[in-house]
Amino acid sequence: MKDDQTLKFTPAKTLFKLARDLSGNDLAAYDGDLPAWLVNAKKRLKFEKMATYAARNGIDHLLMDMPLVPVAQLIEQGFAVRELIRKDALLQSLELAAESAENRATASAGNFIFENPDFTLKISDNYIHRNILYSLVHFLWDQGDLTESTSTHDFEEKLKEYSNVSEDLILTNRFLLKSIVDDFKSIKMAQSQAEAIKNDLAELPSGRNRTWIIRWAHANWSSKPKNSFSPQLLNWYSSNWPDLVNYVNETMYNAANKGRSACTFIISMDYGKLFFEDLDNYNNLIEIKPFPWLLLWQEFIVSGFVVLASVFRDDQDITSHVSQVIDATYDFDLDQLDKLVLHVGWGGF
Repeated sequence: MKDDQTLKFTPAKTLFKLARDLSGNDLAAYDGDLPAWLVNAKKRLKFEKMATYAARNGIDHLLMDMPLVPVAQLIEQGFAVRELIRKDALLQSLELAAESAENRATASAGNFIFENPDFTLKISDNYIHRNILYSLVHFLWDQGDLTESTSTHDFEEKLKEYSNVSEDLILTNRFLLKSIVDDFKSIKMAQSQAEAIKNDLAELPSGRNRTWIIRWAHANWSSKPKNSFSPQLLNWYSSNWPDLVNYVNETMYNAANKGRSACTFIISMDYGKLFFEDLDNYNNLIEIKPFPWLLLWQEFIVSGFVVLASVFRDDQDITSHVSQVIDATYDFDLDQLDKLVLHVGWGGF
């Protein structure tokens, strides 16, 4: 029979020393010796770690030279993914186009007023330009009565509604009115495209000409996500984790500062939100969006704390309280009348 020693794993410290000694080499080069599925798995794990770290620090996106995971997979999972590209020349061109179209539109509106000095508006508190016709065009756009799909005929009908213009006056000036509307649409189109480029430029790191942005900010949170890692979970982390960590750390620090070796949190739900209460100070509480309580359990364990948990479930049929000691394998959604008690210790019980 072989010695039992031959059946044991190589000590972790031995492997750690080996990896440390090779740290001067490009370890990524060894990926060429790995099967493709394992290389992709490594990239996926790295991406998840980077995204989770960013989310826990309140960030709602990642910027990467190249996504570590195929873009199609990220989009299917619920991420918003696109490439940001610096387009200074196009931005300048769009700004010049908007300026040129505005000059033409205001000149045409000026000619209309010059030819029709009796033209007046039925509204008097929406003037944003010294030329009342051009001011009306702005007003209609802001109201949604003038869009890129609005026809000249539709604009003429609105013009009749908001001014003293007659049918004969419209017929006489139809070409001029059409020019004003077309040029104004060109202004808005150029400004919209320019604004999108400006937004991209604002997010591009300094000195970079292109990068990929992967967002999870708009993912809807579910109390039971399909995967432990998801854009929904990252969104919850970005919105709630910094506040929750600060609350928990401050509460435990205050307890330790009083010579205590543990503190207790009571978690309840009300109106779709979770409330954390400090058992020693009911005025010390925080309100956050719901999340799987196992996340917090796991965080405490990883950080070296000892955690005991109980759920107090109110059964209205028998009007009694049922208490059950639970662990990380106990899966449930907190109901309106439930209370989850977490006893977190750092000195043993």
